[in-house]
Amino acid sequence: MGRLFMIEVRYQIRSGKRSEFYDKIREYGIDKASCADSGNLRYEFFLPTDSDNELFLSEMWIDEPSQISHCDTEHFQRIQLLKDEYVENIELKKYWVEEY
Repeated sequence: MGRLFMIEVRYQIRSGKRSEFYDKIREYGIDKASCADSGNLRYEFFLPTDSDNELFLSEMWIDEPSQISHCDTEHFQRIQLLKDEYVENIELKKYWVEEY
């Protein structure tokens, strides 16, 4: 049994732009490329039902160095550019969970 590295990201999207932002992520293959990164166990987006301007991302990695390596990828850089265009605020939580 080991520890897994988790990240939760809550994006506050500019009004009326959530669908466009999410569509761009999928169009550019950012979600699929991130899932294929070494050490990635989960990279999933969720659309909260109680907000039209938020997007939630849940990431799970085998360890923190794997997630840090993800930050050096082309697809990570691409989502950074999309965030500049679409995102007003980001809440980020990092934590470790026990693997069973």
